[in-house]
Parts: sequence; C-alpha cells; structure tokens
Amino acid sequence: MSDATHSSREMPRMTLREILTRERWIEIVRIAGVGAVIGLFKLGVAPLPVLLLAIAVGLYPLVKKGSLDAIREHRIGTEIFVTLATVISVIGKEYAAGAILLVIILVAELI
Repeated sequence: MSDATHSSREMPRMTLREILTRERWIEIVRIAGVGAVIGLFKLGVAPLPVLLLAIAVGLYPLVKKGSLDAIREHRIGTEIFVTLATVISVIGKEYAAGAILLVIILVAELI
C-alpha cells in the first residue's frame, strides 16, 4: 500500500478548539449545571423545584431532537425513550435517579 493510499484513509486531525464549538460548550455547561443541582439536592441545599427545573433544562435538547426526528424522519430514537424514562422517574418520585439518568445520557450524546 502506498503512502498516498494510506494517508487518504486517515481521519483529519482536529484541534481542541475545533472540537469544542460554542454548541458543545453550551452542552458541557448544561451537563455540569444539572450535575451540580443533583449534588446540591442530595445534600439538602437545593429544593425540589430547583431540581425539577434543572431536569427540564437538561431534557430540552433531548425533547427537541427526539421530536424533530419523530416528525421529520418518522423515527423514534433514544432521546424519546430517555425523556419517557426521566418523566416516569419523576412521576414515581425518584427525582435524583431520573436526573442522574439524564446526565449520563447527556454525556453520551455529547461524546
């Protein structure tokens, strides 16, 4: 295999600045914020309404993407199932568990 053939198959290297776009920074802040509120809730510092607000803020991108995929592509993806699981956990009064699930999925979506 020649060097020309081999080099055409390699992925172009991206710098950290190219990877960490404004949108990704927003997601990182969203994830960190929800995670911080979970910690404060578990410590008894943040009240339940603050945790519920953090869950809503965390769910927003999943609901948006899941809804658009369902409408445009007639496809139900992971986003819808995670949203349902989070809502069901909140209905079942497992607030922290639902929020932790949400953070795990947000990290997976970011990666």
